[in-house]
Amino acid sequence: MQEISKNLQEILSVLEKHKIEFIVVGGVGTIIQGADIVTKDVDVCPKNTKENFQRLAGALIELQAKLRGAQDVRVPIVGELLQNMQIGTWVTAFGDLDILHSIPSGVDGKQYNYDKLFQSSRKGKAGRLVVRVASLKDIVASKRFAGRAKDLAVLPELEELLKQQSDES
Repeated sequence: MQEISKNLQEILSVLEKHKIEFIVVGGVGTIIQGADIVTKDVDVCPKNTKENFQRLAGALIELQAKLRGAQDVRVPIVGELLQNMQIGTWVTAFGDLDILHSIPSGVDGKQYNYDKLFQSSRKGKAGRLVVRVASLKDIVASKRFAGRAKDLAVLPELEELLKQQSDES
């Protein structure tokens, strides 16, 4: 089983320290559930409240975050900005962090936000941390609907892992 890098664990640790309500999605979410893939970023879906995004702004400041692809542009990191960004891709002192308001999931690729993902999420271990992680079924669906080469490449392994989980229940 793949381990989540110490740097990515540090990002999650800062989010936890700031008491941000979030669900881990993407590659780290699959690793927490037993996938043997490699990922270089953390994808999270935060709860959409003003207070949560204000705390998230504090975490990004602590992480020395800069917008990916625009690191030379000074962007004020404030809750209102984050709450209005459907997708925020950040470079931090510990690696990349993607903040997504929703992911495509379900059978038709409908956008699932924090509240919808929470319904089928579970707790999982990321190193020494316990975090809320989207169901493997939701993450697999999001990768299928994203259709990027890197997502499609890991689908066979993730679908096999999903089948194993179904067989165990």
